[in-house]
Amino acid sequence: MLASMLHQGAPDHISEANTRQFIGAFAAQFARPLGGWAGPRVAETMQVFFEQVTRHLNGMDYTAGMNLDDHGEGHWSVRLTKLLGFTFGTLATRCTLGLGEEIFFRLHTWAIRREMRRRGVPTGHAAGTGQDIAQQVGKELRAKL
Repeated sequence: MLASMLHQGAPDHISEANTRQFIGAFAAQFARPLGGWAGPRVAETMQVFFEQVTRHLNGMDYTAGMNLDDHGEGHWSVRLTKLLGFTFGTLATRCTLGLGEEIFFRLHTWAIRREMRRRGVPTGHAAGTGQDIAQQVGKELRAKL
């Protein structure tokens, strides 16, 4: 996130309302399946979580215009983020006899291949591959020669 902010961001000009609305859309996704009385409470909790994670990962210097509350490094959301990062980034990858990264890689690759099989083989211009593109490029090259 920090790299994106440095590359694209103008932290003093980022709209607070737009940021809260953007983060709120993610928070609502978590609350939607629950509905009823629990939905709004979960959405509110997730809103705070995502705001604190955004603040923590980007730093206050790069979230100035967002006017995010700073609950500090001891807030449960920041602690949970650090715990998950340490667990999956360090423990799971390094403390499993060197197999952690391999396992994660294979699981990820398996999921991507499964999804690609489900969708079918992409062809045509939208996929950037396929006979349609190869034939068109070939014709254009022959025309220029």
